[in-house]
Amino acid sequence: MLLKSNVSALICLWWCMWQYLCVMVHAGCAITPDGNGHVDILSDWTEIHYAAFESCSSLTSITIGDSVVFIDGDAFAFANNLNTVTIVGSGLRFIGGAAFMYCTSLESILLPDSFTTIGATAFSFT
Repeated sequence: MLLKSNVSALICLWWCMWQYLCVMVHAGCAITPDGNGHVDILSDWTEIHYAAFESCSSLTSITIGDSVVFIDGDAFAFANNLNTVTIVGSGLRFIGGAAFMYCTSLESILLPDSFTTIGATAFSFT
């Protein structure tokens, strides 16, 4: 039993370190928020890529245009000051896994009727 417990502890420690390193490597903002912490996603974007705004602490609100169909996994993970997400139009269809994970200030998101798929843990720890 002691060996099994030690192996479990090592696996847990490895997982925690991996998560920390991933956050540190991907930290940033694909678009720099304005002075109020807001970003408007341009109309020529069709997807918000993996980790595009991960750990973007200066982001407080975002408006996602009608052209965006897909929000990839971890797109906004750990953006802990993000509190308002506005989706304009009916283009959004998919939100990937962990896309808004640990967005601890997020209050609500109104999804369009066209929305079809949400990934596992998309809003975990939010």
